[in-house]
Amino acid sequence: MSAGTPVPADPADAVRVPHPLAPRALLMGILGVVLGALCGVGGIVGLLGVLTAREAQRDIDAFPDRYDGRAMATAGLVTGAVGLAVGLVVSVVVVVVVLTGRAS
Repeated sequence: MSAGTPVPADPADAVRVPHPLAPRALLMGILGVVLGALCGVGGIVGLLGVLTAREAQRDIDAFPDRYDGRAMATAGLVTGAVGLAVGLVVSVVVVVVVLTGRAS
């Protein structure tokens, strides 16, 4: 805080800002689902969304008077996990199709 900024007497009056990683985690989670369904590489992006969301949640839990955005981080965690799962399923299907030599 700068020298001219008054400190709130009650910590509940402090302004909480959304954690900067929360929207990033949500974006990576959504991209993970979309890319996982389209080409299978969404698993990597989904994993990054899960990791980013967990880091944001840890920071939000550690500094509840400073950071907000837990719901967005949780949404990023869930969509990242779904993207990871979809990417894995699509990758397994592609490998099975390639190994068996059958494409529909």
